[in-house]
Amino acid sequence: MYETGLGVAFLVWLCNLILLLTKINSQAERNLRKIGMRHSWLTQTPKQRTASDAKRGILGTVGKFALIQSVALVSVILSWGYVLWAIGAILYAHAKDYGAPQEVKEFRWRMRNLDLPLDEIIRGMLKISGAEVSIDDERERIQAYLFENDIPAH
Repeated sequence: MYETGLGVAFLVWLCNLILLLTKINSQAERNLRKIGMRHSWLTQTPKQRTASDAKRGILGTVGKFALIQSVALVSVILSWGYVLWAIGAILYAHAKDYGAPQEVKEFRWRMRNLDLPLDEIIRGMLKISGAEVSIDDERERIQAYLFENDIPAH
């Protein structure tokens, strides 16, 4: 039974690895970079990019990614516990999206599938958050953050 759990846990880890690689090389990732954000390699949720993220070379990036994924691979020894945790994380992510308003779902779809200009990304974020900030002010705030932290907006 334990060996079966190890096999299933390894397959789940492999699927999660492929999904993460797909996500961090996706259109959504390119759109997030325009506003100084990226997907977390651990939680796969959007988070602020830092100066160290922008300055890290390809070897540093691959090394950090390999370290994080090797820790996740070690958790495979938990067998069925890892499988249950992974299934719970997937169900939580889908349940969270299920209750989102239609405009949020549409904006997420556009972020994942279209190369959006900066102003459209900002407009969508402001609409979803309900913030009473002008697009120009938010663009200036984002550009100031990117400049202050020496983060390229690509």
